[in-house]
Amino acid sequence: MGLAVMDASVAVKWFLEEEYGDEAVRLQSDFFEGIVSLRVPSIFPYEVLNALQHSRRFRGRDLLEAARDVDRSGFSVIPLFGEYMERTVEIAVRLGCTIYDASYLALGAIEESVVFTADDDLVAMAPRGIKVVHIREYRTQSLGEPTVREVERTVNDKLRRHRAGAPPG
Repeated sequence: MGLAVMDASVAVKWFLEEEYGDEAVRLQSDFFEGIVSLRVPSIFPYEVLNALQHSRRFRGRDLLEAARDVDRSGFSVIPLFGEYMERTVEIAVRLGCTIYDASYLALGAIEESVVFTADDDLVAMAPRGIKVVHIREYRTQSLGEPTVREVERTVNDKLRRHRAGAPPG
């Protein structure tokens, strides 16, 4: 099972019809099917619900239902304490970003896992050593499994080497 960190911008796409919603739903499905384990910072529910409320499409009962869905999601929620808190503050200061953004980056670093986001700015600010991937790129290979294209490329390379008389490799 792959391990990933997911930011709130991805989960919002489960509730709102937005670009890259299909990829976000695929990540959600993979989580529910046990293909990927998702970690989120403790600020995650606040950010998701805040975004939904500000979308003006979620009010009253609809917002409450969304809150219940997030609550029942089963993600591993990581509280901001100890090494995680220190790493978050260090990243926020070094990059000049919000504690919110830094909390996702720090969690990805500590868990040594990919961070999925729909935020181009978060992708751009990611320091070396922390893999941040835009949700539009979500495929299972982001978690270490090869894509069909990568397998085809490997097979084609082996065929070319074989035809050229090179040893297989």
